[in-house]
Amino acid sequence: KKNMSVRYYTKPKDYIYMVLVHILCAVSVICILIPLIYVVAASFSSPKALLSGRVFLVPVDFTLRGYKMLLKHELLVTGFCNSLLYTVVGTVINLVMTVLAAYPLSRKDLAIRNPVMLLFTFTMLFNGGMIPTYLVVSKLHLIDTFWAMVIPSAMGVWNVILTKTYIQSSIPLEIYESASIDG
Repeated sequence: KKNMSVRYYTKPKDYIYMVLVHILCAVSVICILIPLIYVVAASFSSPKALLSGRVFLVPVDFTLRGYKMLLKHELLVTGFCNSLLYTVVGTVINLVMTVLAAYPLSRKDLAIRNPVMLLFTFTMLFNGGMIPTYLVVSKLHLIDTFWAMVIPSAMGVWNVILTKTYIQSSIPLEIYESASIDG
């Protein structure tokens, strides 16, 4: 019996490919971990050691002073509450807008389905960018409001496409017909 946990590479190309994949994964992990470890080491180091450049991957002159100052800051709780509120309200609005757009687009009897999908796809591929988005938010007088964070990302086109495809593939046409007969 073959042990299924051991990989057998029959061709040298397969072995070389897997070695290259492992090397690429190792380099990626190193590129991600070194900055993370540096940030953690810097957070536990003294400000003098950090400014003098002595900190790399290990904390120098270990201190918890930064964390004490952070936890004493009065806006910390406000920031967490804002993040939670933006997430919950933004998700609810995104779900409602996505379903309201995806359901009609999933219906084959909608006459303007293809032009609307073309417009949606176009905006997904070529968005306005940061400055036009700011100008729109500014013209709507949403600067420094809660809605400036929620409305610009109220509907994602990719979510609409996924939801439209799911509705088309999971709800059979017979259910629509029986619902229309039942009234």
